[in-house]
Amino acid sequence: MIRLFLFLFSPLFAGAAFAGAPESVQLTGEEGVSLHAVYTPAEDSRRGVIFLHMVGRSAKDWSYLAKRVNHSGFHTLAVDLRNHGKNAVESRPVEDLNYHDYRLMVGDLEAALAWFRAKGVEEVSLVGASVGSSLALIVAKDDAAIHNLVLLSPGLDYKGLELGGAVAAYGDRPLLIAVSSEDKYSAKSALVLDAEAQGKHHMAVYEKAGHGTKMLNRAPALEPLVQSWLLETWGVSHGTVRVEDRLKTGDTTKQETTGKKFGEE
Repeated sequence: MIRLFLFLFSPLFAGAAFAGAPESVQLTGEEGVSLHAVYTPAEDSRRGVIFLHMVGRSAKDWSYLAKRVNHSGFHTLAVDLRNHGKNAVESRPVEDLNYHDYRLMVGDLEAALAWFRAKGVEEVSLVGASVGSSLALIVAKDDAAIHNLVLLSPGLDYKGLELGGAVAAYGDRPLLIAVSSEDKYSAKSALVLDAEAQGKHHMAVYEKAGHGTKMLNRAPALEPLVQSWLLETWGVSHGTVRVEDRLKTGDTTKQETTGKKFGEE
């Protein structure tokens, strides 16, 4: 009975009573564009997480992780990037988007942040995948109120969104990076970004886990890692993680592929 009591009141489950029901909302982004997003409130909480998907995907990719995070006591907002998901425009398919469109997404995220904060969310963390991680880092480096950052499969230059010096500008705030070893460009980019980190940081390396949000499906340890990182219950000693050696030797964290959690691959 004592063990059960401790389990129910562990940090990962302490926010379960705060869970809300997801609802579709419309945000107004850069240049007045309407953006669909999925918002889930958390009663009596001032903490929140915004999720940003990768190219060609949608807010649906975050459904399972967002629910898990919300049950931990966070408001969550999963945004469909412009021309993606429910914002898709038949005359402007994703493959036709250019650098200007992706720069506008930076303003879209800033608008989403303002909307989120108007809901009473004071401590905001950003979780992004691939180009979504680029948007998250670009905004976070200039917004000192962003509390925490999680980057899945980041790249130093996705769609013209260059990240050189961005982590240094982000400063000593928490930073979690996750990559798969065979995702070469992202893995190399992640090493550069991780080397710039000044505060609490960790780089998780998986094997054959794919790119971006696909890792949530193929690396079962990733979701609880992200959750515990956002809750700040996962301890990391600064300067003790040597992911360079693991990438060189192939001594990476191995995870088995599990069943699908979202859409087609």
